[in-house]
Amino acid sequence: MSLYLRGRIAGGDRLISDALQAVQYLEAKGHERPVLMPYNPVARINSYSALLYARLWDYGIAPLPLMSFADLDAMRHPLALGTRVVLHMQWTMEVLRGAQTEAEAKDLAGEFVARLDGFLDAGGRLVHTVHNVLPHDCAFPQIEAGIQQAVADRARMIHILSRGTADAVAQWYTIESAKTVHIPHPHYVGSYPDHVPRDQARYDLGLLPDEVVYALVGAIQPYKGLEQLLDAFDAIREHDARPRRLLVAGKPSEDPRTQELLDRCLLHPYVILRPGLVPDVEMQYYLRAADVAVLPYQRSLNSGVLLLALSFGLPVVAPQNPATDEVTTPDVARLFRPDDAGSLTRALVAADELFTPTARAEAVRIARTYDPREIAEQFACAVSERVATDWPLSAAG
Repeated sequence: MSLYLRGRIAGGDRLISDALQAVQYLEAKGHERPVLMPYNPVARINSYSALLYARLWDYGIAPLPLMSFADLDAMRHPLALGTRVVLHMQWTMEVLRGAQTEAEAKDLAGEFVARLDGFLDAGGRLVHTVHNVLPHDCAFPQIEAGIQQAVADRARMIHILSRGTADAVAQWYTIESAKTVHIPHPHYVGSYPDHVPRDQARYDLGLLPDEVVYALVGAIQPYKGLEQLLDAFDAIREHDARPRRLLVAGKPSEDPRTQELLDRCLLHPYVILRPGLVPDVEMQYYLRAADVAVLPYQRSLNSGVLLLALSFGLPVVAPQNPATDEVTTPDVARLFRPDDAGSLTRALVAADELFTPTARAEAVRIARTYDPREIAEQFACAVSERVATDWPLSAAG
């Protein structure tokens, strides 16, 4: 018999029940005016949200998984009872999921904004975290930009993970500086199992001690730049006799282009492919076996994989953007320009300089500056002070 955990089942009735019990729980802890914080989407394969929300309960704020955005309508019930409800929107890629035409995308965007406005008109408030400029591989960028603008305009607080976010998104939409609060991405030290030594990891993956090993981990999608990485990897092998291998591990998207890349990996004699969701306990094998983590992303802003790699003491090859510029130093990273066809190859070659104990130690040192406990405290404090205060005693207003 498996343990039932809240927030695993979609449905407005279930959400209302969980919300009412959350209020009771917080009142039992001594919080006179509890706050409910439904959040969407629910990304359970990534511990980021759990790390970010770790201090909310201490501030009288209960995070509630909003499995379907349509269930947001159910939050009008606690609002009508006078309970404070703050919606936290992290990613918006689900809004246009399934849209095949521009007309369908516009309809879905309109439904999303209408539901959001209904919640806000009922007395709710909104917090938004800007993870990306636009959702990855979006088919309708102008409509996606309109969604981002609508969310930014309605948010009481806009959480940015890197200081250059406003400039990075300016081509598509604007965010008010007065609304923003900078709270960086936490590290993952201790969040993943980490007991397998390097030699064991290499042996189990079929690698040899003298091979230079690159690792690309995480969801395999077209924007992740796997095609460009394979081209750069082949270019290096063609002109360098040093033995090199490439590890690719992650859940593939259903995009036909992704399947073509998987086929290319399967046929490549120096690529080890592990398609599928990587269990937490297995992530250590790929990161401990590698000499460098490669983030060949063609479009990105913030990256959890960047902090994950540094948390395991791995130097990185990553795209040059405000987030990587803010987090990394030349002691642990070689950056490339996605708009320069040869830049990734040059960065991979230059990364050979980082295969040292000093670089690994520096990677961990940098990661540890982003303490999850401090970041969770900052986030809970920001929501409490900037969003959940000055709230009318009545549901309206």
